[in-house]
Amino acid sequence: MHLELMNGTRLELLILNNNRLSGPILTFGPTTLRYLDLSNNFFTSFGQHPTFLPWTHLKFLDLRSNWLEGSLPILPINTSHFFISNNSLTGNIQESFCNLSSLKVLDLASNNLSGSLPRCLDNFGASLSVLDLQRNKFQGSIPKTWIKGSQLEIVNLSQNKFQGHLSRSLDKCTMLKVLDLSNNEFNDRFLSWLENLPNLQVLILRSNKFHGPIRTSKSEYMFQKLRIIDLSHNNFVGKLPLKLFGNCNAKTSKTANHLTYIQVSSTTTYRSYDEYGYSMTVTNKGEIMFYEKVQELLMVVDISRNRFVGSLTELEALDLSQNMLSGEIPQQLIQLTFLEFFNVSHNILTGLIPRGKQFDTFQNNSFEGNPGLCGIPLTKKCENSDETPSQPSISQESHDSKSPFEFGWKIVAIGYGFGFVVGVIIGPIVIARKHNWLMKTFRIRPLSRRRLRN
Repeated sequence: MHLELMNGTRLELLILNNNRLSGPILTFGPTTLRYLDLSNNFFTSFGQHPTFLPWTHLKFLDLRSNWLEGSLPILPINTSHFFISNNSLTGNIQESFCNLSSLKVLDLASNNLSGSLPRCLDNFGASLSVLDLQRNKFQGSIPKTWIKGSQLEIVNLSQNKFQGHLSRSLDKCTMLKVLDLSNNEFNDRFLSWLENLPNLQVLILRSNKFHGPIRTSKSEYMFQKLRIIDLSHNNFVGKLPLKLFGNCNAKTSKTANHLTYIQVSSTTTYRSYDEYGYSMTVTNKGEIMFYEKVQELLMVVDISRNRFVGSLTELEALDLSQNMLSGEIPQQLIQLTFLEFFNVSHNILTGLIPRGKQFDTFQNNSFEGNPGLCGIPLTKKCENSDETPSQPSISQESHDSKSPFEFGWKIVAIGYGFGFVVGVIIGPIVIARKHNWLMKTFRIRPLSRRRLRN
């Protein structure tokens, strides 16, 4: 069944989402149409290319999750909300998009669009709240100018082929909540100049070519509202500054009984509000997790696969599996008394498995795939198995400036409290036995076992 909108009516609102409508969308009449929702159907095209949509008064157009092919349609100049994600569109963003001075939401995610962004794209920056171009094939650099006083709240450019530096003019976007640049080819230093954005909650730079140390300013804390930061799979070096994580244990008045999400809501003519919600992917205990909605209470720090130096304490999950780690498992790990999940399987580790405290709770699969390991819980016994390895105290370790083990780390630390998830992923890191570093950095306080499991 195809859709044909007839002339001769004064239809202003049409909602046909979540049906089984299919075929082309025949784009003629009525010109009075203002709100059109055809999402979650099986429409295949607009019938002609390029498509000039005839609905001159159209404000809201939702074509998400169809089977649309071909190029982007040319929108009426007054369009404010345009959703066309999860289709199979090709081609680039036409220059005509720069004329949409009233555009608030532009969602082109999950298509096969390509090419570079129009240089004039910043023309509608004064009204735009959401720019979502994720999961396409865009390339080149992004516009160097963003209008001062911009209303941008969410910018998601992830999973494309963007390159070069990020323009410092983005620091004019004082309403910005989310900046997701993951899985591109940006080649730049850490974006410390974004630290003064008063509303930034999410900064994701994963899987790019960012490099160098993280510079700090004279302010007490960087990124006053930042709760989710992912710097993984880059080439950052040096020490992690305390200021970067100053808000990671910030108190909040929100409770689990009143959950709110990172989203942009706006009132339209025919509905009290229309929402665009931010979604993201993170790694939790070695598993890739997709969050269709992101709670404002969620806290995540992922700094894995860089060249940071520092040390660890009060971890709750430690995953070093499937690497090339050699030598013995350090006895100092017994002191990580909050450790609930531990996995060093499929490495080339040797020697006696540490005993005591949390290590007595780990199962065989935490150590499998290491032919040189022996001792409980494995069935392989060690020579002199009755000998219990020494357990150096924390105070003794704090005075020792050298580390007996240096290898790459892939670490996941997840904590639960106050109805939200706290995630930390760190690695590879060379340990220097400064066990108070992480506690100070992330403002960690001991949590009771009962609260950890809530």
